[in-house]
Parts: sequence; structure tokens; C-alpha cells
Amino acid sequence: QQRRVELGLPAANCAVIFAHGYLGSRFDMLHLCEKLAQRGFVCASVDFAEGLSGAVPRQIARQEIVQELILRLRSEFDVQHLGLVGHSAGGGTATALPGEFRCGRVAVAGLAPGYASNDPLLAVASEGDGVVRLPRVLQALPENVVVQDLGTFDPSCSLRLGILLRQPLKARAAG
Repeated sequence: QQRRVELGLPAANCAVIFAHGYLGSRFDMLHLCEKLAQRGFVCASVDFAEGLSGAVPRQIARQEIVQELILRLRSEFDVQHLGLVGHSAGGGTATALPGEFRCGRVAVAGLAPGYASNDPLLAVASEGDGVVRLPRVLQALPENVVVQDLGTFDPSCSLRLGILLRQPLKARAAG
């Protein structure tokens, strides 16, 4: 708690962890981290072994890195509630990691099969994704997840949500 006060952070005790995709880096979602930090969240992002930095030995698994980060967030910032956001391979990390993430899990363009957590979930996928194909993401979603097209998105619906982009956003704005 004192560390949070020293850094000028509110006592909300919430942190969001960001997991980059294959060949990504801890800077990939910097804009989102900055926005959340402005709203009082502690934000943490790390490099993984398959990232561009090359700073992490290959034998250290994503899960191990995130678990170590969670321990540090809890001890240094008195964090009680966590959220996990991942892009591509990071989306797999966000949905495969065991534990409770009460602030929710977000998987953008990637999702681990067999997601079984009761944590709030937002999965974002696109038919135009050439790497993580939409049928793979839809198949990985639990049965109780509502899938909505962005054009008919209802923000008041369930917290367990999948958003489907059927056309690029630029085309949608023009049409």
C-alpha cells in the first residue's frame, strides 16, 4: 500500500497484466497501458522468450514469467485484483493461465482452447485474421459466451463476450 501511495496511485489494488504475441514485445500495448494507468490501474507488461527483445531465455515458459510477475505485483504494490490482456499468443496466455483474474481476461486475436474459467472474458476476433482463424477462436469459446458482431454490439450484455469483426473497421465506417 505504501509503495502505491509513494507512486501517486489510488488504493484500488487492481493491476492489469499484458501478454504480447509471438515476436512481440512488452511495448506492444503501450497506448492501452497508459490509458489504464491514467485511470489508476497498475499496468505491467513483460517480454517472453519468443519476443523480439531476446532478453528471456527460451526455457522460461510464459506461465512461469506471469506467475513471477503476479508475486511481485502483490508484494510491491499490494495488488489484490488482477486482469489479464493478451494479443495473439498472448491471448492464449490470458485464457490458459490458471488462477482468478477478477478484473477480467481479454484475448485479442488469440484464445487457448478449453477456456474454463468463470472470470469475465472479452474475446475479440476477425474473419480477416490470416494467422488465428476465426473458426478456431469460436470453437475455443465456452458455450455460455455471447458472440456479437461489432455492428450490433450491445455493451449491456453479459461480461462473457466474444466480438466478431466481419469486415474491416475502415470498410464499416465508409459503408
